[in-house]
Amino acid sequence: MTSLVASPVVAVINHLLKGASWAPLRLAPFAERTVRLASGLMVVRLTITAEGMVRTADDLAADALVIEIPPLTAARLLAGDRAARRDARIQGDHDLAQAVSVVVDQLDWEAEEDLSRVVGDVPAHRLTESIRTFAQWQRSAAENLARNVAEYWVEEDPLIASRHRLREFVEDVDRLRDDVERLAKRLDLLARSHGRTP
Repeated sequence: MTSLVASPVVAVINHLLKGASWAPLRLAPFAERTVRLASGLMVVRLTITAEGMVRTADDLAADALVIEIPPLTAARLLAGDRAARRDARIQGDHDLAQAVSVVVDQLDWEAEEDLSRVVGDVPAHRLTESIRTFAQWQRSAAENLARNVAEYWVEEDPLIASRHRLREFVEDVDRLRDDVERLAKRLDLLARSHGRTP
């Protein structure tokens, strides 16, 4: 991502870090380490400064930490769905990842309030509501898809047996085993009664 596009990301992150005096202190020990954030086609590389803020990374800087966030997950995160963080893929420096995780967990961004300063109250409210609605739709769509696939596998094309069918199958196997044992005993008795040994 060019510095022209990365600059707003840097500005937003530094704005949030300045609003929480403890956060830069948490990141400062990782000065000059670079974090690569990727979501779909959008990639931004940030280097932590000695003050615990961030700047656009130099092209030659090595990535100490890579965080990949699927685009729909990014929308859920923007809508305040912290559970969506489970979908992020993180690779690299464990200590840096933990520090970033703590900062992200504890930073409280009033997105609507910040946006209202730039675009006004009504557009900011509509934009944040749209993001929340989209994230809710995406979560509901994923849950419905999972439910429908599970139902299809169990009912239509039984790749997975339902508990009821599995219980019936086990009971049928038990009955068959008992029937076979009874039949074997009868054949044994019949053979003995005719003076033959099986």
